[in-house]
Amino acid sequence: MTDVREMLGARFNAKTARFDAGPGGGKPTFEAIDVAHALGLVPAGLGREVLECCYLDAEVRPSPKLRVHVLNAVMGEWRRQEDALAAAKLELGFCQAMAEFARSMSSELRTKLEEAQGAYDSAKAQCWPRDAAAMLAPITLAALQEVAGCSACDACHGFPMVPCTRCGGTGYVSWSERTRATAIGRSKTVYRTIWAAMYNWIVALLRNAEQEAAEVMKRALTTREVA
Repeated sequence: MTDVREMLGARFNAKTARFDAGPGGGKPTFEAIDVAHALGLVPAGLGREVLECCYLDAEVRPSPKLRVHVLNAVMGEWRRQEDALAAAKLELGFCQAMAEFARSMSSELRTKLEEAQGAYDSAKAQCWPRDAAAMLAPITLAALQEVAGCSACDACHGFPMVPCTRCGGTGYVSWSERTRATAIGRSKTVYRTIWAAMYNWIVALLRNAEQEAAEVMKRALTTREVA
């Protein structure tokens, strides 16, 4: 079957557009109305919004609904990070207080203190920058453009049945760090050291939602073909 993303991209080019549904001669075809019907069966949510944003128009322009979905997801992750940091800080403070009250530092207490410090440092390192809110819009737009523009891996062709050294098993080729940095208006070094974690999280969020929605569309078209 032709990729549903290609079908969406061609949907409005011609009202009578037809799409191959399988290999060989005499293969069944889908018309634009079939594609519209399949898209309508995709549940409302982030995945459908990403599909429409990335493939229905030549320009990637996130809708207000898409922005809200991303914001809600980001706020949830942000709260998770802050909660993890607060819990680690509390545990570290407790261990430090125990060390203050102890007459001597036992090996067990020292180990506990070191583990608490390590957990706190790790939680802090995983937190996004404090000014992350200011970068949410440009990172989201760049991530959407990456999802819309990335092609299937030329080594496994989007079907990583075994670990693929070219795409790392994702099935697609991601943008380079330099391309991502340019897209969000930052240097490659700044992107890598400050914004890479947030960018990777958002692009994974969008890509996973898009892939799930595309699978729903594909199943809907397959069912329509059988019917």
